[in-house]
Amino acid sequence: MTHDYLVTFGRAGHLGRFAGELSCTRGDRVVVRSTRGVEVGTLLGPARCGLPDPFVGELLRHASGDDLELDANRESLARRLAARAAAIGPVVVLDAEVMLDGRGAVLHALAGSIDAGPLLDQLASEFGLIVRLYDLAQEPESPGPAPDHEEDFKCDRPDCGERDCSDGGCSTCSAGSKADVMEYFAGLREKMESRVPLA
Repeated sequence: MTHDYLVTFGRAGHLGRFAGELSCTRGDRVVVRSTRGVEVGTLLGPARCGLPDPFVGELLRHASGDDLELDANRESLARRLAARAAAIGPVVVLDAEVMLDGRGAVLHALAGSIDAGPLLDQLASEFGLIVRLYDLAQEPESPGPAPDHEEDFKCDRPDCGERDCSDGGCSTCSAGSKADVMEYFAGLREKMESRVPLA
């Protein structure tokens, strides 16, 4: 039987709704697949109502001793990532997190109107991670479910995979330069315009 639970996760104290076939109680440490990736969280209790964010993540398992040890090791990597990001600039780095599966990271920073794409590209290259920016100077977005397989990390650009996606993400996947982002959205606009109207 599937149960829905409320779980807190991440440095910023995110609250999410997660579904799984586990039987859990308040305070259990669990492993979840959030919009950010696979990570450890703390179960608060059953989800008796919806949240403003309609996304429902996956409750994967109770966190084992190995999961918690790996999570602690990821903390060390996150500190190094944050220190390196602060040394490079130009954003104000507050913190960083590395997901439990070691494929992605979140850089907590104050960026505002600063183009952080080059910073994210450099960090992705140096650390071998897909690095996303959590800009605390802007309203956060809900990007949808995290990819389950490595090949799912590719964006839907026709040339994705030809621009170093295999080693941490192309500039589009990691928020890229202004020109890359404009090119990406122009491609999306073309796709939408070529769709057959529903009515």
